[in-house]
Amino acid sequence: MFEESPENAWELRFGTPPSALPNLEKFLNHRSVRKYTGEQVGEDIVRGLVGAAQSAATSSNLQLWSVVSVQEPARRQKIAELCGNQQQVKDAAWFFAFLVDHYRLAQAARAVGVTATGLAYTEIYTMAVVDVALAAERMVCAAESLGLGICYIGALRNDPYAVRALLELPEQTFGVFGLCLGWPY
Repeated sequence: MFEESPENAWELRFGTPPSALPNLEKFLNHRSVRKYTGEQVGEDIVRGLVGAAQSAATSSNLQLWSVVSVQEPARRQKIAELCGNQQQVKDAAWFFAFLVDHYRLAQAARAVGVTATGLAYTEIYTMAVVDVALAAERMVCAAESLGLGICYIGALRNDPYAVRALLELPEQTFGVFGLCLGWPY
């Protein structure tokens, strides 16, 4: 997939020869992949990758994040437009929107007759953003271990209200970043 060895990648980044790199090759060869082969990535693989994301560390076990797959062609085209018409958003086998999700916790609180007043605190917002990043990175590490390529899309935040409308998201949710996933070209 990449032309440099993990040892070369280490030397280029840090200016010294690596001392020992057991099983770190996938981490050292990480790249943002913007061109994909067009080959499909099976739903069974994606289910496993989402499971890996759900297994990431989470603050206070609150699970303050969600992920939405955007596969329907018209919606994918629109999300690409909202993300600055980045070609990889259109071409990747899968596109995911990673979200801060306070709605689910608010619903759970309502179900037991409690008001989730803490959701308005900056700390809860920070926990949610950290959790969504940890989950996505866990998914990325799992994907790359299978030879898949990824590209984070920060431009998902360009128009958060349009993204919320397009994805039909409930209140108290918003997109933090997108993630392209596919077989690297």
